[in-house]
Amino acid sequence: MRASVHIFALTVGWLAWGAAPAWSQVAEPPRLDALWEAYQALDYEKAQALAQTALAAFEAPEDLAQVHVVLGLIAFSQNDQRTATRQFTDALVLDPAVELDALLVSPKAMDFFNDIRTGLAQAGRAESLPAETAPRYILVQDRRAEAALRSMVLPGWGQLYKGQRAKGRLLIGVWGVAVAGTVTSHILRQQSFDTYIEAGPEDVEQRYDTFNRWHKTRNTLVLGAIAVWVYSYLDALIAGGQALGQRNLLVPLTFSDRQMHVIVRVQF
Repeated sequence: MRASVHIFALTVGWLAWGAAPAWSQVAEPPRLDALWEAYQALDYEKAQALAQTALAAFEAPEDLAQVHVVLGLIAFSQNDQRTATRQFTDALVLDPAVELDALLVSPKAMDFFNDIRTGLAQAGRAESLPAETAPRYILVQDRRAEAALRSMVLPGWGQLYKGQRAKGRLLIGVWGVAVAGTVTSHILRQQSFDTYIEAGPEDVEQRYDTFNRWHKTRNTLVLGAIAVWVYSYLDALIAGGQALGQRNLLVPLTFSDRQMHVIVRVQF
């Protein structure tokens, strides 16, 4: 009987582990290589759609800079130099080290991009700055609050939401085993208690030991499930990771006639 209980608990745990990806299904952001592939295929409509999705989903400044580069190249190929200037400026503000690939970009576009880089570096020339660049605020979202709410519902879900898949699956599996074991041991505890009540003097001690063993097992598993839940919640709330634990606030401001270019970077 005890072996079957353990097998049942492990089965539930593995089912919870296997089901973890389904619980963690969230819209995946587009890949940068897919964005560049759409641009190289001259499918500008698809590239712009991917870029808009990426701007809302990406967090790393260097990734956002690549998105603005693609948008700038699309605008430049359509002879929209004003939009191209704005997009290239945003890319350089986000990542001053961003470079264009000479194999993918025409020499004319390369020169245009380098002129903007030079203009930003030489703040003394007003005509080198974009004529219309609206203030932009790019705030890297901290997902820990949302992850903590998910871990309140299901231990490990918050870790999956933050991209910590191995830890999330482990927590879901351990918590599933603890819960399944709690339910199973509680049922066996009740059965052994009924048997203990009906026992005669000759076997009352043995049946009490069985009841007491399942009673302790159930309580231990309850405490284990609670411990996993608390750990998952606190870990989701406190542990941020490199991308999630840092916020970057970039505020570039530009005026057309009277040159003024300000970049504020705040990290915390």
